[in-house]
Amino acid sequence: MASTSSLAFSSKTTYDVFLSFRGIDTRPTFTSHLYSALCRKSIPTFIDDDLERGERISPALLKAIEESMISVVIFSENYASSRWCLDELVKIIDCQKEMGRKILPIFYHVDPSDVRKQTGKFGEAFGKVKEKFKQSLDIVEKWSTALTEVANLSGWDSSIYRHESELIDKVVKHIMKKLYPVSFSACDDLVGIDAHLNEILSFLCIEMADVRFIGIWGIGGIGKTTIAEALFGQISDEFDACYFLNNVRESTEKHGLLHLRQNLFSKLVGDEHLSIQTPRVLPTIVLDILRRKKIFIVLDDVNDSKQLKALAGDHGWFGSGSRVIITSRDKQVLSSVDKIYEVKGLDCSDAFQLLSMKAFKQKDPPMEYIELSKSVQAYCKGVPLALEVLGSHLCNKTPEEWESELNKLKRFPDCNIMKVLEISYNDLDEMEKKIFLYIACFFNGDCKSWVEDILNGCDFPTRWGIIRLVDKCLVTVVNNMLKMHDLIVEMGQDIARRKGIILCNSNDICRMLATTNNKAKKVEGLSLDMSEIERVYLNSAVFSRIPNLRLLKFYWTPWLKKEGTGLIVESNYLESLPNTLSLFHWEEYPFKSLPLNFSMENLVHLNVRNSKVEKLWNGVKIMESSEVLPSSKNGIVELDLRGCKMLNSLPNSTCELKRLEILHLHGCSYLEKLPPLYGLCSLKKLFLDGTALVEIPPDIVSLSSLELLSLSDTPMEELPSSIGCLSSLVSLNLKRCKKLKNLPNSICELKCLETLYLSGCSNLEKLPPLYGLCSLRDLYLDGTALVEIPPDIFSLSSLGVLFLNDTPIEELPSSIGFGFSHTKLYLMRCERLKSLPNSIFELKGLQRLDLSGCSNLEKLPPLYGLCSLQKLFLNGTALLEIPPDTASLSSLRRLSLQNCNRLQKSVSTSYIAPIKYREGCRDYGYGLNFCNSLNLDQNARGTIMADAIRRIKELAIARSYGTFYPHFFVGLPGSKIPDWLSCEGPGNSIATSFPPGCFNNIFLGFVFLCYYRIQGSCFS
Repeated sequence: MASTSSLAFSSKTTYDVFLSFRGIDTRPTFTSHLYSALCRKSIPTFIDDDLERGERISPALLKAIEESMISVVIFSENYASSRWCLDELVKIIDCQKEMGRKILPIFYHVDPSDVRKQTGKFGEAFGKVKEKFKQSLDIVEKWSTALTEVANLSGWDSSIYRHESELIDKVVKHIMKKLYPVSFSACDDLVGIDAHLNEILSFLCIEMADVRFIGIWGIGGIGKTTIAEALFGQISDEFDACYFLNNVRESTEKHGLLHLRQNLFSKLVGDEHLSIQTPRVLPTIVLDILRRKKIFIVLDDVNDSKQLKALAGDHGWFGSGSRVIITSRDKQVLSSVDKIYEVKGLDCSDAFQLLSMKAFKQKDPPMEYIELSKSVQAYCKGVPLALEVLGSHLCNKTPEEWESELNKLKRFPDCNIMKVLEISYNDLDEMEKKIFLYIACFFNGDCKSWVEDILNGCDFPTRWGIIRLVDKCLVTVVNNMLKMHDLIVEMGQDIARRKGIILCNSNDICRMLATTNNKAKKVEGLSLDMSEIERVYLNSAVFSRIPNLRLLKFYWTPWLKKEGTGLIVESNYLESLPNTLSLFHWEEYPFKSLPLNFSMENLVHLNVRNSKVEKLWNGVKIMESSEVLPSSKNGIVELDLRGCKMLNSLPNSTCELKRLEILHLHGCSYLEKLPPLYGLCSLKKLFLDGTALVEIPPDIVSLSSLELLSLSDTPMEELPSSIGCLSSLVSLNLKRCKKLKNLPNSICELKCLETLYLSGCSNLEKLPPLYGLCSLRDLYLDGTALVEIPPDIFSLSSLGVLFLNDTPIEELPSSIGFGFSHTKLYLMRCERLKSLPNSIFELKGLQRLDLSGCSNLEKLPPLYGLCSLQKLFLNGTALLEIPPDTASLSSLRRLSLQNCNRLQKSVSTSYIAPIKYREGCRDYGYGLNFCNSLNLDQNARGTIMADAIRRIKELAIARSYGTFYPHFFVGLPGSKIPDWLSCEGPGNSIATSFPPGCFNNIFLGFVFLCYYRIQGSCFS
C-alpha cells in the first residue's frame, strides 16, 4: 500500500473521495456498499447517481474530479467498455500530475495484470471501444496509457479477500489514514507526545492475542492523562468495546467505587440498566460478555489498589486481545500490571516549543526572548503543566517583565511545581484570586452556571473572572463543567489555608470552631467532610465569630459515615448566621430552624437535606432578598429540603423567591400543605415525592416556567384541573400515588409533556382523553388498574415507549396499529391478556415487544409487518407453537421463550439476515432462549441447534464488524450434549490437544457449551 503521509493539495477541494466505477458491474453491489461505508465515517464522497449520462463526460463530473482529494477507481470486467469511464480515468491522471491528487485502484473480480496490459476479458471489453474509435488513435492511446499507469499503482485485489465487507473495511481505513494521518506533534497542546505513544504501543502489542495491563506512572502534571487520551483516540477503533474512565480518584471520593463499577461495566456490556451491588465480584453474565469481547479500558488517576481491583479485576475478566491502561502517581498501585511506563519530562527541544506556543503562539520565540525562554524552560524542568501555565503567564509581557519574573524565581531555587503554578495566581487581581480560590476549594468539577450563580451572590464578577482563569490555564471548561488540574487545586487550597480565608482541612476547621481567637473573622469559606471527624461539640453562637463567611459546606461521605460522629449541638436553635452567606449547605443540619435574624440577602443555594428542621424559621419571617438587592443579581436559586422528615410547612413568604429554579421537598413526610406558589416565576423543577400532600394548590397554574413536577408516593387523590395550564411542563411523575383514581381532562393540554409516569397507581382505572399530548414520548402505566386503553392513546404521534406491565388489561384496541410510532411495547405479567389485535403488524417501527409472564396468551396474531422488531420476549406464555410468519421478521436479534411449558414446535431462524455494521450500534449478536421449555419436540430441538451452528459459523467468519465483535447465545432445555461437540468433560476446565498446523487461515474459533440451572431470565 502507499504511504500514509499527510496530503497537501494546491487548490480548493469539495469532496474527500471521488468514486469512478462501471455502473452495470458494481453500482448496486460493491460500489453502493463502499459509498455507504464512507458516508458512515462522514467522508464527503462524490458518486454520479444524479448526473445525466451522455456520450461525452459532463463539465460537472470534470469539476467533481478536480475538487476531490482522492479518486478511488473500481476496475471491473466492463469498466474499459465505457468511454465515460475511460475519460474519467484520463482526467483523474491529469489531476494527479497537475494538482497532486491521489489515486487508489481497486481490482474488482479482474486481474491487475489484465488491466495493466489490457488482456483477458478486461482487454476484450476495451477492444470493443478501440474498434469503435479506431479513427481516433490518439484518444485510444490516452486511454490505454491511463489504464496502465493506474494499474501500476498500489491498490487492492478483491480476489484475496474472503468477504467484500473485509475489503471495504480495509479501503475505508486506508482512506481515513490518508485524510487524517495519526501524528500529534503538529498539535499545539500535544508537543512531544509521539515518542510516548510509540513506546507505549510497543508495550501494548495490540496485534497479540493475550490480555495486558499497562501502567503509566509519573508525577502530577507530567502528562499521563494527555498521553492516555491520545492513545485512546488512536487505537480505540481496534477493539470491540472501549471506555475512558476519567478521574478515578476524585470520582471514587464523590460517588464511591460501586457507582464507578456500575458506570464502567454498563458501558462495556451495553446495558444501561445493569445493576452491580457488590464491590469485588461481577455477575456471571457480565463476566461472560466481557470474556467474549476484545476490551480496551483506560483508568485515569488511580490512587488505590482497591480501585484497580474493583474496576479491572484481573486478566481473566476480559477477552482475548484486551488491553487495560492505568495512569497513577503511585507506583505501588501499579505493582500488579504487566509493564510500567514512566512518563518523564519533555526534552529540551519539545519543552522549548511548548513554552513558545503558550507565550508567543508560535513554535520558536522571537530573537530577544531566546535566552529568557531557555531560562524559563530550565526552571520548569520539562513538566508540561508548568510550561503551559508559566508560558501563559508571560504571554504579551516585555523582556524586562520576563527578567523580573525570572529574578523572583531565583529566590526560590528549590521550589517545586506548586511555586511555578502560584506565579500565575499572583498575576490575578484580588477579585480573580478570590474566584480562583473558591473554585479550587469548593467547585472543581461543578456546573459553570451554578457556580456563577453562587459567586455572583458574593458580588463577584464571576463570568469575567472565569474567562481570566481559563486564559491563565488555571481552569478549563468542559461541557459547561469547571475543571482544574490536581496540582492547581492543591496549590489553591494551600494558598487559602495559608491566608486563613478558606478552610478545607477537617482538623483546621474543628480547631477554629473550638477556639475563640480573632482568626475566625477573616474566614470566608468552610468545607468540612463530617465523616472525617469524631464527635465535635458546636456552640449555638459559633457563627457570630465568623461574620464574613460566604460559603459553608458541611457534608457527609456516605460510605465513610459512622454512628455517633459529627457535629454535636448543645441547643435546638442556632443563634445566628452571617448575612454574607451565598452557599449554605449543611447536611443533617441539627437545629430545628434557621436563625430568625438570618436575612439571606446574599443566599443563592440553601441545602439542609436530611436535617431536623421543623420550620425554616422559628417565628414570622419575611424574605426581603428581592427588596434589599436587585432580584436580577440576588435571590435563592435552589432550595433543597429533601429528607427533612420533621418539616411540616413552608413560610408563606416562599412565594417571594423570584429567582428560585429548584425546590426539592422529596421525603418531607410531615409536609401536608404548600404555601402560595404564585410568585415563583422562575421555578423549573418541583420535587414533592413522599410528602403528605393531599392536594396541590390551585395557583400552581402560575408556574409558567415549570418543566418537571414530581409527586410520586404521595396520598394525592386528584390533580387540580388547572394543571393543564403548565405550558412548559416536560415531565410529570405520579408513581405509586395509590389513592389517585383519575386524572383531569385538562391534562391533554400539556403540549410540551414528554414523559408521564403513572407506574404503581393501583387505583387508577381510567384515563382521560390524551389526544392533545403531541410531544409525549414515554408513557408508564405499569401497575395501574386499567382494564382497557383509550383508543386515542394510539393517535399520539410522538409516543415511542409504552409500559403496561402488571395491569389487568384483557385486550388492546385494534387502533394500536394506526398512526402509532412505538419503538417499545411492554406487556409483562398481564395475566388476563389472551390475545393481541391483528392490527399489531402495522407497527412498522416497533423494535421491542415484551409479553413475558402473559400466562393466558395462547396465540399470536400475524407478525409479518413488524419489519423493525429486534427483540421479542415470550417467556412464560401459554403458546403451543411459534407462528410460522415469524420467519418474516428479518431484523429480529433476540427471541426468548423461556419457561414456555406448553411450547412444542419451533421455526427455523435461518431467515434472519446476517448482522451488518451500523455506526453507533453496540449490540452485535443473536440470542435464542428456550431454557426450561421442556415440551419442545425433537424436531424443534434439532431446528434450534441447526440454526445455532449456522449462526456460530456465520459470526466466526464475519470476525469483526466495525469496532465491535458479534456474539451469539442460545439456551436449550435438557442435558444432552450435541454429537458434533468433540470434546467434553465435567468440572470447569477441559484438557485437549490440537493437531499441528490447525491454527491457520481456515480456523474460525471455538464453540463452548455449558449446563446450568436457570433462575430468572437468561437475558432481558
